Amino acid sequence: MKYTFADWMAGLKIPAPFNAADAKRDGWTASQLGTFMLAAPWPAEKLAAFIGWSRGELETFLGLAVALVKGEIDTVLCVSVPVEPETAAEAKPAEKPQGARQASTWNIFPYGYFHKADQSSVLFDRNYRPICRVRPGGEVEIVPPQQWVAFERQEWLYVDKTAPRDCAETRRTILALVARLGIESELRSRRDLESRGLLPQRASRGERA
Repeated sequence: MKYTFADWMAGLKIPAPFNAADAKRDGWTASQLGTFMLAAPWPAEKLAAFIGWSRGELETFLGLAVALVKGEIDTVLCVSVPVEPETAAEAKPAEKPQGARQASTWNIFPYGYFHKADQSSVLFDRNYRPICRVRPGGEVEIVPPQQWVAFERQEWLYVDKTAPRDCAETRRTILALVARLGIESELRSRRDLESRGLLPQRASRGERA
């Protein structure tokens, strides 16, 4: 059965099994695959299996990517890797409710704006961690998630009943905003930090923007 990017955006259940090869067959573009992978809270084994890599190959690639972002290396050379079957069972913590898992999918995505006295606006996520500052001229600057933001007023992109986990229109709005501001790579980095327990849970009053 064909499963398109539009089906996923509309909230239709993802078929099982479903991997990158299936998505390509069903007409997904590279950009759409990137959006899908960014939005999902992927355990390492599941992400590796989706791409068609072993976990070791995935960890090597992510290590190089992080080093590139940090400026520790200048270039990442991409090479073809053999497809290996994934045999490890995906760990699913029994104590974590399904509803909480669905909610956490969108917790690093934009939730609203802090509007500041200097006419700039700081986009924040579901945990009120800053993502980026948008200047009046349209310039976008990444803001560290632990940095406290002083503001004059707040604006929210959605309310609980229109949360992205339940509302296709909200998902489209948020993903379009992410693309327009060019913050996909920052969110991928935060998703990686979150998966390793390194993403701050809240901004700290000790660090101010």
